[in-house]
Amino acid sequence: MVMKKSSAYYVNNGSSVYCTFLDALKAFDRVEYSKLFRLLLKRQLPAVILRMLYNLYVSHVTRVDWNGVRLSVLSVFNGVK
Repeated sequence: MVMKKSSAYYVNNGSSVYCTFLDALKAFDRVEYSKLFRLLLKRQLPAVILRMLYNLYVSHVTRVDWNGVRLSVLSVFNGVK
């Protein structure tokens, strides 16, 4: 709806509208995290940093605030961390 209204505004005012989309799913969601962490371990990343990164990836949560309303915590299972 936002794209439709925005493009209609510019077209009605005599401008051209161009749009580009990025499929980030294929770019970022296909990382094998176990392979990534093995590689970091092989490159002698300190264990404390490796554990911290692993914890961030495994227990990633988010919370949405919208117009003063705070939703409960949601777990994030995929996507760019």
